[in-house]
Amino acid sequence: MPWRGVIFLAIVLLLLAGCAAASPPVLTVLSTLTLTPTEGPIIMCTAPACWEDEVYSCQGKCPGGCGTFCATRTPDPQASPTPTIPLFASICALPTLAPGTPIPSMDVCASSDSVRVGDTLQVAVRITGVTYMDFVLITGKNVNRSGDFSVRARTGGHFSIPIYGGASLNPVRVQSEDYRIFLLLKAISAGPIEISFQLVPTFPDLRATLSLTVLP
Repeated sequence: MPWRGVIFLAIVLLLLAGCAAASPPVLTVLSTLTLTPTEGPIIMCTAPACWEDEVYSCQGKCPGGCGTFCATRTPDPQASPTPTIPLFASICALPTLAPGTPIPSMDVCASSDSVRVGDTLQVAVRITGVTYMDFVLITGKNVNRSGDFSVRARTGGHFSIPIYGGASLNPVRVQSEDYRIFLLLKAISAGPIEISFQLVPTFPDLRATLSLTVLP
């Protein structure tokens, strides 16, 4: 090959190498995959134990019951005014409190030790020296035969709904005010009955009893 041809071929090869080096790189575009999160199992929550004058409520959404709380019922504007607890001195004589810091105690007394069928009886409960309490468990049991009642009375102006099971006395009104509890009992049937009072929680362990008789 003549030397001019060799030179020409070399120049062509150099030009081709330069063009290859100047070519832009090939970019590979990867598509992104958007994953939609799947819904997991809904956690179920146990609803709180509301009192008789409360209803279940929820602010916003409460999936599975989580976030549910107890709210006080809105008073009925057409309802009769709430009766006030009578003065305990007009019902019966409770022990006189000693001066100074009161020792934890629960004192109870009744307007009478006996009542006739069809009449009513009042009971006063006074709790002193206690900084915290959930409620007072009040139970009444017939002495000579089956039959009872029970009610949870808490402080703070609440009404409680008793569970009646055939006792000689039927609680028709259970009301609290501060650390005082008032009971209005109606005599249903003749016979002796014992009423027990227990502070919950049981620290301090405060208990009291009343022995009453329903006459024919």
